[in-house]
Amino acid sequence: MAKTKISEFSSTASNNTDIDGISVAEGMAPSNVNNAFRELMSQLKDWQSGAVSQDMSVNGVLTVSGNTVLSANLTATGNASIGGSMTCTGAAVLSSTLAVSGNTNLAAVTCSGATVLGSTLAVTGATSLAAVTCSGAAVLSSTLAVAGATNLQAGVTLGTSTSNTVTLNALLSAGGGTGTSGQVLKSNGTSSAPSWGSAITSGTSQASTSGTTIDFTSIPSGVKRVIVMFNGVSTSGTSNILIQIGSGSFSTTGYISSASNFSGATTGTSTAGFLILSQVAAGNTYSGAVTILQQASNNYVETSTMGSNSSASSGGGYGGGSITLSGSLDRVRITTVNGTDTFDAGSINILYE
Repeated sequence: MAKTKISEFSSTASNNTDIDGISVAEGMAPSNVNNAFRELMSQLKDWQSGAVSQDMSVNGVLTVSGNTVLSANLTATGNASIGGSMTCTGAAVLSSTLAVSGNTNLAAVTCSGATVLGSTLAVTGATSLAAVTCSGAAVLSSTLAVAGATNLQAGVTLGTSTSNTVTLNALLSAGGGTGTSGQVLKSNGTSSAPSWGSAITSGTSQASTSGTTIDFTSIPSGVKRVIVMFNGVSTSGTSNILIQIGSGSFSTTGYISSASNFSGATTGTSTAGFLILSQVAAGNTYSGAVTILQQASNNYVETSTMGSNSSASSGGGYGGGSITLSGSLDRVRITTVNGTDTFDAGSINILYE
């Protein structure tokens, strides 16, 4: 058979007696030397440029210092070390180590065996995986370490093997890393990446030394609990303290609320807000906390416990209530029943989660 391309050459030297029909056997015509060399150079160029379809197997270490573009499948049975970028538009099947120091874009990684990675996959540049399909029982038998930003556009399914170790130094979050002690991974909505943060968020403490209202707005949607904290708060009059919440605007009707002082002698109710104290004395300072919880959908319930610097019947109390808003709670207002008494001492802050 005429050897028309390099892949048809024989590894047994004595079997190579022609090149594309040009005899290179013993006793060949002298003119065949020039013709054979020219044909060999032509076939080498076809192999280098990819003009002729030919398979190539690398059973040892493949080292590439420039960019690598693969338009078909990549199958590596040995180690592959690529110093530049790698783009693979076909499937990538790895049975050993792939080390890429540049950017890597894999169109698809399909692993149908019980073990996906027999060794370590290490990527130090940015990595974009369009799809990862794992149908075997054990997905990772070694360590997967990703040091750059990670964008997974489809799901990743990990096998049930308890010995697998997965280290993502750039987690699927804006914060990256693993956060700090005590932090949790929090959702930032459907259009934003999750991020590390505290389990509960503190607002900015406000001095309650003037004005008729103290507002906390821009509370994130989806908050399940808000705690309003009073520290030595006082007002200029005797009107009871009231808390109003809202979604988009403050709700001033629709509350079911009551409060009593600790002696039980005075009980008050309100539909305009959560009543915190049923008897307030000018000059008394009040400290305590009010907890507002999402009971179901847009329904919220409230409980309060307040203490005072006074031992009289106006020296603190407790209460509770509920309201259904038009949407998710996003604001809290502290005011008084008459709306005209002014705050003149202390500070107020909130916690939410």
